[in-house]
Amino acid sequence: MTRATPYPHKKVNIAGQSWTLYVVPRGNPKLLKSWGVTHFEQREIYLANYLGEKTFKHTMVHELLHAYFYELGFHNTLLAKLKKQQNEWLVDTLAKELMPKLRSNLFAIKNFQARKKLR
Repeated sequence: MTRATPYPHKKVNIAGQSWTLYVVPRGNPKLLKSWGVTHFEQREIYLANYLGEKTFKHTMVHELLHAYFYELGFHNTLLAKLKKQQNEWLVDTLAKELMPKLRSNLFAIKNFQARKKLR
């Protein structure tokens, strides 16, 4: 029997590896006071549940790009050489470019509210 998580989550395949996306409330320590965070070693992505739908989806794509770069080896080769601000700018720019393409056919992960109970 698997242990239930208190937050909505979804397993996703990123470059052949299983990652877990969690949608968590404001103040969750895994968010590190951000809208979204990618925890590379654990292969986990945490997204804030209090964002508007557009911001939530942009943040999700942004964090998924971090995960893809990590799995493809770019995080340690290319992105690690950049300053954090440049790294975030690069990933954010790519996320903005991908948004129109994804908006029309890929967004199945919804922004859950923390007060909703999982069944």
